[in-house]
Amino acid sequence: MKKLLVINPQVYDDLSAIKKYISKDNPQEAEKVVRAISDKIESLSELSERGANLQNKTRQKTKYKFILVLKNYAILYYTTADTVHVTLVMHAARDLSALRLINPEN
Repeated sequence: MKKLLVINPQVYDDLSAIKKYISKDNPQEAEKVVRAISDKIESLSELSERGANLQNKTRQKTKYKFILVLKNYAILYYTTADTVHVTLVMHAARDLSALRLINPEN
């Protein structure tokens, strides 16, 4: 079942920062990476359950899931009955356990 996709404005800031950082060395690669992340985000509306549970990577009890893109970037999101909420995109080398996520209701 296709779900509604809700993207936090922070995600657009994250994508912009990723593009800016990579563009310093390789503008074409920056475009490729941002496109791959964007495509993966869009695909979550139909394949939202494929992500890994974030609580398996952290000590926090959470409903968040994450999915890796190009092995270097993690998309963090959670689902409700009919919606996928994409919260942020971050470099996978960052410490996921250090994140202080607000647990979604439901």
